[in-house]
Amino acid sequence: MAKWVIVGAVALILSSVYLLVGRFLGVDLPNSALLWLYGAFAIAAVGITATSIMAVFGSIGLLINLVLFVILGLPSSGGTVALEASPGFYGFLANFEPLHQVFLGVRSIIYFNGTLDSGLGTALTLTAIGLAIGLVLGAVGTKVYDHKGLTRAPRPAATTT
Repeated sequence: MAKWVIVGAVALILSSVYLLVGRFLGVDLPNSALLWLYGAFAIAAVGITATSIMAVFGSIGLLINLVLFVILGLPSSGGTVALEASPGFYGFLANFEPLHQVFLGVRSIIYFNGTLDSGLGTALTLTAIGLAIGLVLGAVGTKVYDHKGLTRAPRPAATTT
C-alpha cells in the first residue's frame, strides 16, 4: 500500500511535468486542468497495476509488465499507427490495453473538448476498471502471500567447503 501511495504522488508530479513540457514546446492545451487530472489518473492506474503485478509475481513481474504494458501496449495504442492499419491482433488488444485508453482520453481532451461521448467516457471507464483490477490483484495477491507466511527476503549466500 505504501508503494501505491508513492505511485499516486508521483502520478500527480509526472502529469504536471508533462504539461509543463507541452507548454514549453508551445502545444496549445485548452483543457489543461482536465488533461492533468486524466493524466494523473492514468499514470496512477498503470503504476498501481504494475506494482501489484510485481508484488504478486516477484522479479518475473518486471518481465510481465514489460510485455503487457510496453511490447503489447505500444502497437495496440493506435497513437502512432492507426489500428485499422495494424494486424487484427492489436485491435483486439486495444480493447483492454491501457495505452489505447490513454490515447482515446487524451485525444478527446485535446481535440474534442473533453466530452464524454468523444472517447473520454470510455477511457475513464476502462482506466477505472484497470485500476480496480490492479488494486484487487495487489490486495488479494499479497494477502495470500502473507497468509502462507512467505517472505521476500534474500536467500543467504551459499557457503562452499
